[in-house]
Amino acid sequence: MKRIRIVHETQYHYNQPVKFGPHRALLRPREGHDVLVVYRLPSYPYDGPQLQNWLHDLYRPGQVISTFDLLHKLNAHIYKSFKYARREEPGVQLPHKTLMLGSGSCRDFAVLMMEGARH
Repeated sequence: MKRIRIVHETQYHYNQPVKFGPHRALLRPREGHDVLVVYRLPSYPYDGPQLQNWLHDLYRPGQVISTFDLLHKLNAHIYKSFKYARREEPGVQLPHKTLMLGSGSCRDFAVLMMEGARH
């Protein structure tokens, strides 16, 4: 089993000195297989063909690959394939638009990665 270390920094500002003890977050999936189904369904189903075409080099249906390795390859593929573009407008680009433009913001890449993982 692979372990992932998450480092999170929170800053608190108080009027007088205080001390905090160490914080620890423990995560585990909820019980039952049915609670994860909704997270596996595409949020942008019409972008599926473009996403599947883009994912073709990373994964093909029936191919055996560990989840960690697939997500690592997907993350690296996004990093290599797209240019970061700061966007001030609210919301996210649809995955097909990020694919078409070859660029996006952090939130656009996050949506693209989640949709890619779903497909």
